[in-house]
Amino acid sequence: MGNCHPGAGKRRESGAVEAWHLVVAPPSCPRPYAADIGPPFPREFIFSPDVGRSIAGPEAARAVSPEDIEAVRRFGRGIFTIERFEVSRDDKDCPSFKTLEFKVHLEGGY
Repeated sequence: MGNCHPGAGKRRESGAVEAWHLVVAPPSCPRPYAADIGPPFPREFIFSPDVGRSIAGPEAARAVSPEDIEAVRRFGRGIFTIERFEVSRDDKDCPSFKTLEFKVHLEGGY
């Protein structure tokens, strides 16, 4: 399987938005778990400055507990909505974003 972009094969944050989430991409384009489609939009998310500090973050050696998740949810939550996008394709026909317009609604926080 060939790499379709410079970051292929590198670990990404789970919340990343990839062009293949929104358009059809050939099977040769890198996708986690060989997924055919990405997560749904709009995306709901939770956030807290304590993630990676007092609450386990992405590099933690232990799993996040239900109590940790609830603590993050109590601090803040949001909805990420893609309004418009345009993709370009590389020489292997793998999509990448040319433009991406989005809206974020936040609740909570400081």
